[in-house]
Amino acid sequence: MNMKTIVQHTLLMAFGLLMAASVTANTLTDERAERIDLIADMLRAHPEIIDGLYESVVRYSMEKEQRPQTGGGDDLTHNPLHPWLGADDPALTIVNFTDYNCPFCKRLEPVLDQVRAEYPQVRVINVYLPMRQQSVDGLDTNSALYAMQVWKHARNKYTDVHGQLVNHQGNHSRGSLEAIAERTGTAEHLLPDDDVRDAIVRSMMTFRQMGFRGTPTLLIGDDAAPGYLPYERLQPRVEAALEALN
Repeated sequence: MNMKTIVQHTLLMAFGLLMAASVTANTLTDERAERIDLIADMLRAHPEIIDGLYESVVRYSMEKEQRPQTGGGDDLTHNPLHPWLGADDPALTIVNFTDYNCPFCKRLEPVLDQVRAEYPQVRVINVYLPMRQQSVDGLDTNSALYAMQVWKHARNKYTDVHGQLVNHQGNHSRGSLEAIAERTGTAEHLLPDDDVRDAIVRSMMTFRQMGFRGTPTLLIGDDAAPGYLPYERLQPRVEAALEALN
């Protein structure tokens, strides 16, 4: 990733998190003031990105004004860029805020597989938050961007790519992503587009607006479940959510 791209997406994420924080606290703390100063210094050092960044922030503000304040639910459950597994016509949708570099997210995957096997009327939507690794050295992408690109352009290969991304031990690297891409025939999808990048930024903002902090976090109907849950603890919550729909 070149310096211009790194700075631009760092600033977009910073602006997004500042906007998200303002939903729950309108005071300008010392920490936020310091971050604003840092953003201003970065913009002075890289003035060529100001126009594009300004347009992105304005677009976000306009979209936020136009959409209902539902905690981002529609964007989470109806955004075609978010991959999903399970029911085509679900009775219950579980939103899984996850990160391919998070060990607890990886431990949760077989639990969610078991939920989908036991409850074929359930859909699990994966909303990726690359908190632990925004970029991979030597590549203009990360594991989240790559998975979403595969879902967008080669959906029939997503399940295979997803499984290999989950099964990789430790953080992903250029080597691990390129190896998975080669094995699955998806190398062309290592280059993300702006729509996918923007979707991840919006997901990060929604996540913060909802008051969450870490992955994994599940939304099971109206129930929020932060952290890893074994099947025996998750299953009753799925049952309760399904019963509430009847």
